[in-house]
This record gives sequence, C-alpha cells and structure tokens, in this order.
Amino acid sequence: MKTIFFATAGLVAVALVILIQKKLLKVKCGFDSAVFPIVILPFWAGGFYTFLSPCLSLYLLWFIIRNSRKKGAFILYRNEKLLAIGAMLFAAALSPLWAADRGMCLYGVVKTFPFLLYMFLLMQLDGSERGKAYAVLPVCGAAMTLLCVLLQFVPVFERFVTVNHRLSGFFEYPNVYAAFLLVCLAISGTQKVRLRFGAVVDAVLIFGIFGSGSRTAFVLLLILLPVLMITRREKKYCLQECGLLAVAFVFSYALSLLGGSVNAARYLTTSSNASTFLGRILYFKDALPVIARNPLGLGFWGYYETQGSFQTGVYTVAFVHNELLQQLLDYGWIPTVLLCFALVRSFFAKRAGLTERFVMGIILAHSMMDFDLQFSVMWLLLLFVMDLRGGKKYVITKAGAKMAALAVACVFTVLTGWLGLADACYQAGNSVACLRVNPFHTQALEQALTDANTTQEMDELSTRILKLSKNAPLAHNAQANVFFSQGNVARMITEKERAIQYDRYSLDEYCDYIGKLYTVMQLYQSAGDNKSAEYCRNKILSVPAALERLRAQTDPLAWRITDKPSYDLPEDYQKILEMLKRT
Repeated sequence: MKTIFFATAGLVAVALVILIQKKLLKVKCGFDSAVFPIVILPFWAGGFYTFLSPCLSLYLLWFIIRNSRKKGAFILYRNEKLLAIGAMLFAAALSPLWAADRGMCLYGVVKTFPFLLYMFLLMQLDGSERGKAYAVLPVCGAAMTLLCVLLQFVPVFERFVTVNHRLSGFFEYPNVYAAFLLVCLAISGTQKVRLRFGAVVDAVLIFGIFGSGSRTAFVLLLILLPVLMITRREKKYCLQECGLLAVAFVFSYALSLLGGSVNAARYLTTSSNASTFLGRILYFKDALPVIARNPLGLGFWGYYETQGSFQTGVYTVAFVHNELLQQLLDYGWIPTVLLCFALVRSFFAKRAGLTERFVMGIILAHSMMDFDLQFSVMWLLLLFVMDLRGGKKYVITKAGAKMAALAVACVFTVLTGWLGLADACYQAGNSVACLRVNPFHTQALEQALTDANTTQEMDELSTRILKLSKNAPLAHNAQANVFFSQGNVARMITEKERAIQYDRYSLDEYCDYIGKLYTVMQLYQSAGDNKSAEYCRNKILSVPAALERLRAQTDPLAWRITDKPSYDLPEDYQKILEMLKRT
C-alpha cells in the first residue's frame, strides 16, 4: 500500500509541478532542468529511502551526458566543495575495511554518489537555474501542505501524511518537512519580485510549519520572520507577515480542535527541559567519546548498530539527531572537516546572495538538532545554493577523458543500482528477495533470523550476521540459543554475555541469561556435578552487581527523558536470586 501511495504521489507531483510552472508561474522547468530533482523529491519521502538514490543517480548521469554532448565539453571546477564530497564518497567506499557493520556501510556510497553527480551537473549550468527554483519551490511547498491537509481527513491516506497527529507532508517525518517549508518561506521572503499570490503561499507555509509540531522549526520561524522583515524594510511586508503568523496559529489551533493533525499543544512545552531536547543532548554526549575513538568513523549505519554498547540511557534511534556528529560517525574526521570548511567558504562567498545564505543557514541550523541531511533533497538544496563555480576551471573536451569518466560513473551507477534494488526489496517487506540480490544486507539477515524456525537456520543466519557486524545482540542471542540446545554451556555463557554487552539496558537479556543459567545449574545438580553448578550459581548472582554498575554509568539525563532505565528484575527472577543467596 505504501509503495502504491508514493508511486501515485510521485506521478501527481510531476503533474502538479508542470501545472504550477506553466500555468501559474510561467516558468519553463522540465525534466531537463537541475531544478526538477529538488521539486520532485519532496513528494517521494524527501529522498530518504536508499533505493531512491540509484534512480536519482541514473537521472543525473543521463542529464550530464546529454548536456556534455550538447556543449561538446565537460566543465569541472576544482574547489573545496568538490574535495569534500569526493572525500565523503572515498571514505564510504573504503569503509568496509573498518566499519562496524560491513554489510550496510556501502549504502553510504549509494547515498553519497548522487550528490557528487549533482555537483557535476550544477557546474555545467549557468545561474538561471536558481531563478527558476526560487520561483517554483515556495509554491510546491504550499501545494504539498494543502494536499496533505486534505488527505489527512481520508482514513486510508492519513497515515502517509501525518505522524502522531502532526503533519509530515510526504517526508514521513514532520521535523524535516518543517525545515523544508522554512527554506521555502525564506526563498519567498527574500525575492525582490513577489508573486501576486505570495501572501497566500506564505500563509500556507507558516501553517504547515505549525502543523508539523516541530519545536526546532518553530523557534527558527520566530527568528526567521523578524530577520526577513528587517532585511526587506517594507512596512507592508512586515504587517503582512505578522498578520499571517497570527492567522496561521489561530487556524492551526482551530483545526486541532476539529480533529485535524495539528498538535498545537507541543509548542507549549518548548523549553530546555523538554524530553526530546534532553534526549538529543544525551545522544550527543554518548556519541562524542565514540567519535574521539574512531577517527575514520563507524561507517554508514554504524551508529545504529553500535549504540547499545555505549549508550548511557534508554533510547533506540537510527541517527544521532545532529548532522555534524552524524557525518563524523559515518565518514570520519577528514571528510567532515573538509565539508565544514566548504560550507563556511560558501556562506561567506562574495557571489552568495541573501537567499543562498538564508537557505544554508536554515538547513545547517536545523540539522544541528535533527537528521536533515539523511533526506537527499536537503543535500541537493544545500549544493544548489553553494558557490560551486569557484576554483580552477577545467574544460574537458578529449573523448578519451570523457569516456574514462563515464566508465567510472557507470560502474558506480551499477553498484548503487544493485544495492538499491536489494534495499527496495527490504523496504517492501521481502527479506528473501533482498538477500537474493544482496546476501550481505545485515538488516535483511536480522529479519530472516527473527523469522527462523530451526536451530540450524538460526545458526547459519547468526553466523553470517556476526561476520558482518559483531555488535548485533540478536545474532549473539541466536548463537546462545544454539549452544544452549547443544549443551555447550561455556559458549552459551560467552554469547549471552556479549548480547548483554551490546544491549545493556534490556532487562529481557538479563532475565534470559538468568533463566538459561538456572536451568543448566539444575541439570548439573541432578548429575552430581556440584563444581559446574556452583559456577552457574555464581554467574547468576553476579547479575545484580552488573545492573548496579550499569546504574552508576547511567547519565543523569537518562532519568529526565520519556524512556527511563529500569534495573529491577521481575519478581520470578528476584525469587531465584533470593533462593540462591540462601543456599
């Protein structure tokens, strides 16, 4: 159902964009425009899913080849931006040598490769593309918001455009949807020539930001509007935006009372003591020592796979909610430093206008509290407004050089296509098909392990997982179960302790550990092997001490977020411990 919805949404988006361009804006911006990806991707989950990246790469490669043939040359600018993106791609390609999850790390190549291609494409084009984008983007953001407001009242579509009674656009994540609307609002407010219906567009964008329930975006909105007013220095514009802000807030609150997906109450809890804010601070604190210990990074998806071993509170998040830290975790120190240098140079570049600085500032500010750059459209927007035409210029006209570059690009496209097809199967819920395409897809292997019915199957799948990622508690648990069934107590204990190590805050792990040891202890006692029984007893009695050590390592912030740690074993296991203490 989800696939059908987004496929349909994509077709509707294409038709909508064409209609807006030709009928309302009178702007020619078709399939052969660099603007096309950034106005279409927001309707396709913002390009979040990895399997969308090969499609984007294929489109961009076609566009580059078409443009190079037309001009008879390929233009390249050697600058810090190219170096930064190239370093990210290089680090992602080499990451299987050190990554925490060698099965998923190459998906970093899949996600990064389109950014390099888009940069190459922008180097071939003149500045007229920006004017087209600035005319189209605000209207597309407003059109998406209106469409989502209507779809939320259709039960079959509501779950695709809302999350926890918050508007999410087609991004499936309200916070990044709000960041995208902020970018659209900044573009609309910084244009010298306003659309005739610019006030309506701004009103819808502001309403969408309210409807998203994103507190970070709300704070940035309260900063953005006064800055826009000061910048424009137009009394009419200032009064208009103040009125629109008030109307949007009132309308949002009214819609929430009518049952619409607008959680206006979230803004009343915007403070430094909010659970989500403190949770993010906890993620940051836990990630910093990991970054210090791993200068090459953990590889793509490495943070997700390893967080259970170093976290000091109860949480499970795919991303650290800070793109600076996420880049350090995924790609390492060198690419991240180069990227920061490139962003600073672009922000202060002489050719950077007010709109470009606003867009870069919003994306970077919001990404300090969220994972905006995991959505490909936000990366493309960032590249779109950066000064990519600085540095030494190369005009490549030799057929041999162009063919060599094309061959390398085609190899990367085939690689990303293969991995993307596997991910598409996984996202569709077909792990079997995913593993047929890519036998090293760790997440598909874990899903297959969850569905395994026999000990042999569990043994085979868990062994494959552990060859790719030693930090997988699910695989260690499966190995523990295999050795338990075989009567190999020593190996069972080792694997179970590793499962606990990589999932420290799961009481279920400790309970399963006690349960297995108690069963084995009774068998040893029945066989008269008192020495082995005593060893198992001591292992069981060591669990409370392990939980106390974990309590001491827990960060104080862990007690101020929604999911709080628990160190109290269930009553049945407490009775086992009390009995063993007495005997």
